Amino acid sequence: MMLRAGRTGRRTLTAVLLVAGVMVASGCALIGGGDDVAENTLEPGEVALTHAAARAELDSIPGVEVSYVALGTLNGLPWGKDLTTGLNLEDAYPDELITPLADYMLALVWSVPEKKPGAMSIGFLRLGEGVDLVPTAESFGWTTGYTSPGLDLAVQDVEDRYGEWPGERPQLPPELANYVPTMLPTTPPSTLTSTPPAPSPTP
Repeated sequence: MMLRAGRTGRRTLTAVLLVAGVMVASGCALIGGGDDVAENTLEPGEVALTHAAARAELDSIPGVEVSYVALGTLNGLPWGKDLTTGLNLEDAYPDELITPLADYMLALVWSVPEKKPGAMSIGFLRLGEGVDLVPTAESFGWTTGYTSPGLDLAVQDVEDRYGEWPGERPQLPPELANYVPTMLPTTPPSTLTSTPPAPSPTP
């Protein structure tokens, strides 16, 4: 995947502000359980998924330019944990993959056993604008109080869909794994040639 120089950093910041702004504007209240720690159920030699590892997995999905996954406090409050997630997508990323991508991302971050989130949010950025995720929420049966572009999620909705925290680690759906990103040429088309230029005549 080829990133356009100078744009990724700005778009990453925009995605973070997009998601965080939704949570602040909605006055999201943190619920109990944010300091819960998952019981160790790992098999010998198995490594627990971390938020950093989840970001690496999301970054490797075709069509994803960069991901953001951060667990912190909301408005500086010491109780509860706020899980903020976001993806910057390539400009040509297809609409029909938005919902399965959101589904996979939420299942993945919900499976991280570091700290149970008391609040969650998700946002996608494409063509420099927030992607409308309300249709995605509706397809999950989440129809109460959701606005877009970013979604301030009810943790109970997430738990109802993905199971008790931490959920089962998902497999990347084939339609996401098999997507072929749009490739940008490294050389302007007008300068491409299939044969070398003829030599200049000798004086």
